[in-house]
Amino acid sequence: MAKKVLTHLDFNGNMILNVAVQVLATEPTTFLVEGRIFYNSVRKQFGYYNGTQWIYGTSVSIDSAGDGTRIFAGKNGDVYVFNSLKSNNSFISLTAAPTTGGNILIDIAPDSDVTLGGASATNNKVSGQLAVKTYVDTAISNAVTGSMEYVGSFDGSKTIAANGITSIKKGQFWKVSVGGTASGIVTPSSDHLSVGDMIIANKDKTSGIVAADFDAFDNTESADLVRLNATQILTNKTISALSNTITDINTTNFLANVIKSNLSNLGTAPSVGTMLPTAQAVIDYVAAATAGKQSGVKTFAISNATTLTVTAAQHGFSTTGGFVVQLYETISTTKQLVEADVSIASNGNITVTCNSATTGYVMIAGTFA
Repeated sequence: MAKKVLTHLDFNGNMILNVAVQVLATEPTTFLVEGRIFYNSVRKQFGYYNGTQWIYGTSVSIDSAGDGTRIFAGKNGDVYVFNSLKSNNSFISLTAAPTTGGNILIDIAPDSDVTLGGASATNNKVSGQLAVKTYVDTAISNAVTGSMEYVGSFDGSKTIAANGITSIKKGQFWKVSVGGTASGIVTPSSDHLSVGDMIIANKDKTSGIVAADFDAFDNTESADLVRLNATQILTNKTISALSNTITDINTTNFLANVIKSNLSNLGTAPSVGTMLPTAQAVIDYVAAATAGKQSGVKTFAISNATTLTVTAAQHGFSTTGGFVVQLYETISTTKQLVEADVSIASNGNITVTCNSATTGYVMIAGTFA
């Protein structure tokens, strides 16, 4: 039976001989005080509690053919290795097994595999310079194949060989700087190359390059091509709007006498049938032609009130033509004609006055001004 000690023991500088610390298969979860130690029988290591977690020591093994090796141990099991290798065959293999934060395996033996480990690639090896270069060159070459790559300018007055093209990759393209037919390359719209056209390699070839190995695109615009976002003058062109809509036409851009802003010869048709009158011209023409000739009726609601004033601007009738004013009262769903006082001011304002609050409408008949 173990004997408990409930106080600190002071050995006054004397040694403890033949002592074994507590051996456990799992880390203790009680009496977790900073500085407590035990032996982990599973890990085969001593552990100590730092006040937050259990910490174990680091096992380091070194196998080096080089000189100048330096090893420094950091906190939490991290290990730092500084080495000066004598040859490509020199290497360092370092193993560490801390609980947290430590390095597990570092192997800096030069790796000459040009696939940089291939399917078994790992962060634990350092590839040689030639291996890295070969890998990168291959990756770039594979990425370029099938994608667009600008090569330079192309002289259409020279043959393909004279342009210095001895091998091609699919996706490489050239822009034509000089037009001509010498290369045999043509665009869908022309039997020759023009300045600004573009030719694109449509396959990979290392020799025997011919015109069929290229696709060409005509980038040359016609001088009178209609552009979406540009101001230009179209000469002798017919634009059909059949089944289409033309919007945002500015009338100031029409030729003289196409748009008519004033219609003359009142009461008769315009003398030129191809002219387009503006809306204001039509309104002015109709107003002048019907002045003093049109009459009409307008109604205005009165809601639980004893008076209602309708201004001349509201009814729009001529002040010299006279008015007919009648008041109708709404009782349930029935409208009845009732008598009321009506006064018409010199400015054309009409006022209807009742002795009691009335709900209904006032009907005014007159001649439009």
